[in-house]
Amino acid sequence: MSRPIRLNIDVTKIKKEWLFEGKKGKYVTLTVWPNRDGVDQFGNDCSIQQDYPKGMDPREHPRVYVGNGKHFGQDIPDRPGMEEDRQAFRQSRQAPPARLPQQNEDDEIPFN
Repeated sequence: MSRPIRLNIDVTKIKKEWLFEGKKGKYVTLTVWPNRDGVDQFGNDCSIQQDYPKGMDPREHPRVYVGNGKHFGQDIPDRPGMEEDRQAFRQSRQAPPARLPQQNEDDEIPFN
């Protein structure tokens, strides 16, 4: 089960010089994490920080908090079959690797 998170971002706090160009536009990288102290007085339970650009030493710059968020709505049920997919994935990670059948030297190879 999961719940959506509504984010509120103060765009005036985004450092424009930390934006980067991509193939289809200009981007900002943000990180969302749960609040250490749980829910605040406004019902927010997570914080949002702008990530540092590549090559920038985070020890030399203060963190840039750009907003917060809160889980809302009802739990969203997993899609049908999701639990079976999870179980199959876990089992595939625990199973020994499959052995390939032995081939004779006479077997033809269908490619070069």
